Amino acid sequence: MEAIEFFSMLGFPARLAGRMPVIARYLTGPPKALTSTSKYARERYGKTFKYRLWLSLDIAELEQLEQLINDRSDEEVLQFRHAQLASGGMNTVVGSLLAAACTTMLTLNSLSNVNLIVRAVITVSLMLSLMSVYFTLVQLRELSQPTSAQTLRDWLWNGRYRPRKPPARDPEKGSAESSPRLKESSLTANILLQAPFELLSIAISL
Repeated sequence: MEAIEFFSMLGFPARLAGRMPVIARYLTGPPKALTSTSKYARERYGKTFKYRLWLSLDIAELEQLEQLINDRSDEEVLQFRHAQLASGGMNTVVGSLLAAACTTMLTLNSLSNVNLIVRAVITVSLMLSLMSVYFTLVQLRELSQPTSAQTLRDWLWNGRYRPRKPPARDPEKGSAESSPRLKESSLTANILLQAPFELLSIAISL
C-alpha cells in the first residue's frame, strides 16, 4: 500500500461524509458504467480491491483521469483544466462566504447564550471552509502552472505504467496488434482535485 492510499484510508469516513450530496450518483449510476468501473478496479488493484473500501470514492475519477491521460486529445485535456479552474473559482467564493458568515456568528454578543455544541459546530464549519479555500488555492496554483496538455498529463500521472489490455484478435490480420503501455492516473492528484468540494460539503452540512 502506497503512502497516499494509507492517508486515504484514514480519511475515508470524513471523505464519505463529504460525498453525501452526490451519493445518488453512486447508487443510481448506469449498471454498464458500474460494471466498467469494477473491471477497471480489478485490472489496476487486483482482487484485493473489494476489501479496500476507501478506494471506492476515487476509482471512477481515476478511470476518467486515466482515459484523459492516455486516450484524449490535447484539446480535451486543456478543456478539463479550464473546467477545474472554473470549479475552483466557485469553491473559493462559496468557501469565503461561508467562512465570513461563521466568523460573524462567532462575534455576536448573544453567542454566549447559545449551547456549547452549537458554538463548536460553527467553529468546525469555519475551519473546514477555510481549509476548503486553502486546498482550492493549492489546486488552482497547480493547475495554472502547466503550459501544455502534455505537462498537465504528467501532473495527473503517478509515474507508473501498466500494460494495456490487447485488442481482440483480428481474423483477417491473423494476430492482434501490440498495444502501448498505459500511464496510471495519480491518486494524489485526484484527492487534491476532490478535497475542496468534500471539505466544503461537510462545512455546509454542519
